[in-house]
Amino acid sequence: MTAQDLPLIVDLDGTVARVDTLHEQLVHALLRHPFQLIAALPILFRSKTRFKVRLARIVFGFPRQIPWNRSVVSNLENARANSNRIVALCTATNQTYASEIAERLGLFSEVFGSDDEYNLKGKNKAAFLREKFGSRRFYYYG
Repeated sequence: MTAQDLPLIVDLDGTVARVDTLHEQLVHALLRHPFQLIAALPILFRSKTRFKVRLARIVFGFPRQIPWNRSVVSNLENARANSNRIVALCTATNQTYASEIAERLGLFSEVFGSDDEYNLKGKNKAAFLREKFGSRRFYYYG
């Protein structure tokens, strides 16, 4: 397997998106659905991952307004067009929201996001990727 065949794993916040999408979701919910956001706040104190699930439901359909990093998107388009390699989105963002983003961009063959039990952030993300692809068997762009 050559280096170009290794899966390319891409982070969302600050990489594909120029912003932190959790912050964007919070602002969108506050401006458009303030009562639903306030009702969801007690969940945050119990579980951040469950709060992300609830927030994704509140802002469903919002990814079209995210500012994308055009150079990263262009690189991913080239990677997908010029090879059969796996290009995966792996993010601490909720799985539902991550899937919406992936569908909108059409760049990813796989999407891995947080769910109500497991937050794919930091050490959790690294462990997940090593288990999924093997140690040093992927490139991480993030």
